[in-house]
Amino acid sequence: MKKSIVWVLVLVLVSGLLTGCGKKEGSTDQAAPEETENQQEATATRDFFPLAEKKELSIWYYFDNDYVTDPNDLYAIQWLEEQTNVHITFQTVTPQEASEKFGLMLASGDYPDILRACNGYYPGGLQKAVREGVAVDLTDLIPKYMPNYQRIRTSDPILERDTKTDDGKLVSIWSVASNRTTPQGEMMWMGIAVRRDWLEELNLPIPVTIADWDTTLRAFKEQYQCEAPLMIPPNGLYSTGSFLTAFGVFPAWYQVDGKVLYGPMQDGYKEYLELMAGWYADGLIDPNFVTNNATVVPPAEYMGTGRAGASENIWNFAADTYKTYGYTQEEDFYLQAVTNPVMNEGDMPENSFITASSLAKEAHVITTNCEDVELALRWMDMWYEEDVMMTTSYGKEGETYVINEDGSVSFTDLIMKDPEYTPQDALKVKWTPGTSNMGLFNWGYFEPLYSNSNPFRQNISGRKIRWKRRCLTVFP
Repeated sequence: MKKSIVWVLVLVLVSGLLTGCGKKEGSTDQAAPEETENQQEATATRDFFPLAEKKELSIWYYFDNDYVTDPNDLYAIQWLEEQTNVHITFQTVTPQEASEKFGLMLASGDYPDILRACNGYYPGGLQKAVREGVAVDLTDLIPKYMPNYQRIRTSDPILERDTKTDDGKLVSIWSVASNRTTPQGEMMWMGIAVRRDWLEELNLPIPVTIADWDTTLRAFKEQYQCEAPLMIPPNGLYSTGSFLTAFGVFPAWYQVDGKVLYGPMQDGYKEYLELMAGWYADGLIDPNFVTNNATVVPPAEYMGTGRAGASENIWNFAADTYKTYGYTQEEDFYLQAVTNPVMNEGDMPENSFITASSLAKEAHVITTNCEDVELALRWMDMWYEEDVMMTTSYGKEGETYVINEDGSVSFTDLIMKDPEYTPQDALKVKWTPGTSNMGLFNWGYFEPLYSNSNPFRQNISGRKIRWKRRCLTVFP
């Protein structure tokens, strides 16, 4: 009887195995749905690609490039197609025409698979795009098909909050501000720049305090007879609050310890005006500042020809730019970025120019016209891979850039010494979409472009930043 029981048990086990093996493909009988879902979530995007058979996706894509009309002509996009075996049809528009053409596209009902920067163009917002049947609700799909994006967006509580709707839905894929692959807010990209070559000739230090600046501007006027030692905007206020913030005041509304203040009503504002009036009377400020419009970028015929010694500037309008475009003929011409002046040595410089505090930058949606949503999400997720970020930012390793021993990136002479183009344009002509990419919006992209000649390399790139008084505080 014992032998009979054993044989019965064996038959039951074999029967169960045969039943399991005989289940038809596509059967809806799922004994462990949670396990299946977890397996889907664990599938790495890189393991999904390259596809065995080439497929295609389409994307509406605003593209800021004066040299290339189709991103497929760029090395980085061609390389990405090789990695995925997915060809992208780009419906490109310029930033200037994007809003109008987006509206026309919506009216036609003919949407591509992916819409770039939908948050800036869809009337009524991203949730409305889902309600109106234009965009797909991705709440259950992003965790399954976008492991790279999901990991990054949940790595920071503010980023996680900003990439969801108020009711907790995931309706879009956001590009993420980063330094290489680490989420990081926008660095300062503008500020006061001064003629460093003049400082060196005069054996003067980089000015830090208001007193330093007084000495510097007087030396520029006396030694170089420049007509505008310091250029200021027409309204007398720099975008960054330079000089004004030394008096503990900001240009407009701000708050201190929960109390709202208005800059022009504060005593420090009057002290700033008195300083500017004194410098103007002494010929240290551009006498034609009202008409010269030195806002953000100074007139090149002033800064590049020795008629001015310091002004507000943006970091990609650097010494090499002046030389490349013939704005200066001086071989030693060099612009040095400086922090906002302080009143006393050791004071903390403060900046009133509000940069993007959020890590979430642009929202891309998958449209309801997309026939393969998983493929679209997987392709988008590739943009959060490190080698994709490196290629779309810097081009081809060993040819356009190298990685140094300390992990930093340097562009090769192919980019830095192009006889026809500035370094940033040299990349756009053939290699990368630059800052118009998706995925990780890499602020580190700018540093090697200006590592040799750009003044902001030393004093702005790599600073620690934090918010104070609802204004950006910058530490040297």
